[in-house]
Amino acid sequence: MKYVYYAIFEYSSEEEISKGVYPVGIYFPDFLGCVSGADNTEYGVEMAKEVLKLRIESDIEDKIILPNPVDKMDLEKKLAQNERLVEIIVEI
Repeated sequence: MKYVYYAIFEYSSEEEISKGVYPVGIYFPDFLGCVSGADNTEYGVEMAKEVLKLRIESDIEDKIILPNPVDKMDLEKKLAQNERLVEIIVEI
């Protein structure tokens, strides 16, 4: 089955990166605690797919009802200047 959710990619400042923060922080508004990080956007997409797939598989195994994806327009309205919305698709 194919699942589509939005991830928010949060881009760190040079100062944050110099302190050891990932250049790209990744989180899913629909799944609390479903987070990752990456050195760049391309790798971030791969990391986002991996963490989302693991979370969905775990929730299915635990018989947790998966949330409906938050509306893209609602998410876009709330983005900070250093954030970008990325559609993530996984198949399980």
